[in-house]
Amino acid sequence: MNRRDSLKALGIGTLSATALLAGCGPKTAVETNPEAEATADTTGRQGYEIVRDKALLKETYFDAHEMATIGVLADLIIPRDGRSGSATDAKVPDFIARRALPERL
Repeated sequence: MNRRDSLKALGIGTLSATALLAGCGPKTAVETNPEAEATADTTGRQGYEIVRDKALLKETYFDAHEMATIGVLADLIIPRDGRSGSATDAKVPDFIARRALPERL
């Protein structure tokens, strides 16, 4: 075997292995969920993430009194000062309420 045949075999082997690996990848979310494509946005979020978040935001886990308690406790941990705002200014209680919901989707 001469040098040209060896380089040709290496090139063809590399290209075929690359094509094989690219073709054997998992399906994307759009391929598995057609309605996810319709709800995809331009921020890089997948459609199924948007659908899941909308469903989760409709649910509530804490009642009004518990949310007020979370707000007071968060402000005790991160109080407002002259340079920055408090935890409720940063919407920490809302973040806690969203994270408390179990993911069902």
